[in-house]
Formats: sequence, C-alpha cells, structure tokens
Amino acid sequence: MWKLRPTANVTDSGAITTVHFESRHGEQQTRRLADNSVIHLNTDSAVTIRFGKKDRLVVLSSGEADFEVAHERERAFRVLAGAAQIVRPH
Repeated sequence: MWKLRPTANVTDSGAITTVHFESRHGEQQTRRLADNSVIHLNTDSAVTIRFGKKDRLVVLSSGEADFEVAHERERAFRVLAGAAQIVRPH
C-alpha cells in the first residue's frame, strides 16, 4: 500500500495505451487491467497507467493503491509514487 503524493516527472516511453482511474471520498474501487493485473484503489486515490512496449508504468498521484501483478516476460511492471519506484522485472 502506498500513501504518497508523487512529484516525479514521467517521460513517455513509447506508450501504447494510457488509462486513468480515480476514487472519490469514501469510495473504493477494484479494476482489472488490460494485462490481467488488478488494482485496488482506496478512498481519494488516483492512478494513471501507461502500457508501453517495454513496460507497464503506474503513476500514483494521490491516495493508496494495492496491486496484483500479472506476469509478463516482455514488460516490467513499474509503480511510481513520489520519489519511490517499485519494479517487478519481466
């Protein structure tokens, strides 16, 4: 679980698809992503996910999120939250 407000700038790494999810105050969401990963958003949370050729990049811009990462040999799963970065290698 993350509870940070990221400040890192993210450059486009050949993004193929970008999606954005937000939860309102008091709301929680669970979303299955195109790669079959699952993201759980806590209340007042926002994430942007970019699916590129070499990686899947999740930027947590506010709140808290939990992930169930689907394994893909060709693409790492990266999460940016503030100055922190977590990578699940391919």
